[in-house]
Amino acid sequence: MDRAVEVDRSGKGLRVDEAGLGGLMVSPCSYKHVFDGLWRIYHAEGMRGLFAGATTATGRSVLMTVGQLSFYDQIKTFLLAHTSLTDNVTTHFVTSTLAGNLNPQATNQGNYARPEV
Repeated sequence: MDRAVEVDRSGKGLRVDEAGLGGLMVSPCSYKHVFDGLWRIYHAEGMRGLFAGATTATGRSVLMTVGQLSFYDQIKTFLLAHTSLTDNVTTHFVTSTLAGNLNPQATNQGNYARPEV
């Protein structure tokens, strides 16, 4: 995605424009603390504002979990059948490492799903 970043002249942060879809104000110091942020979002956007993007994040988490478990099972079955590894901690470590590296590549498109804000 093309991102255009320009300095906001009011000094309140950066304006990030993703592919002409409108701007998003990004300011690292806009909230005093986490409870101030939650309070301000609740008053500005209501209860729905607190959960903006939750559906997309949950869907991505489901895909990541299913992918991780599927990759783990398939890789472990393959390693036990085609190598001299036995079912022990070493096999678990190798299998987890391989599954953990393959899974983000398979579910990468979930990172680009844009939540309705």
